[in-house]
Amino acid sequence: MDDKLKELKERAEQKRISKNIDISTLSAKDILQLVENLEVYQIELEMQNEELKSVQKDLATAKNKYFALFEFAPVGYIQIDGNFKIIDPIRLLQKFLN
Repeated sequence: MDDKLKELKERAEQKRISKNIDISTLSAKDILQLVENLEVYQIELEMQNEELKSVQKDLATAKNKYFALFEFAPVGYIQIDGNFKIIDPIRLLQKFLN
């Protein structure tokens, strides 16, 4: 995950450099507005990050719940693809198939 963040930061920095904005030509009022906008964007990103972490936690919980439900079920379940090919039999069914 750390490598992805580093890569994202590098890509953002490259985009910032490619825009080539000269802030020395901005007035103090414009710079203040820019800082305020950046603060709002930062808060929005922090809120989105918290929401993503919450959703990720919920997804992990659901995944574990359904894994246990299907993997340790008293009957044999399978997952099939669009061609009716078995892609993921659970342990109980594997015992019967072997």
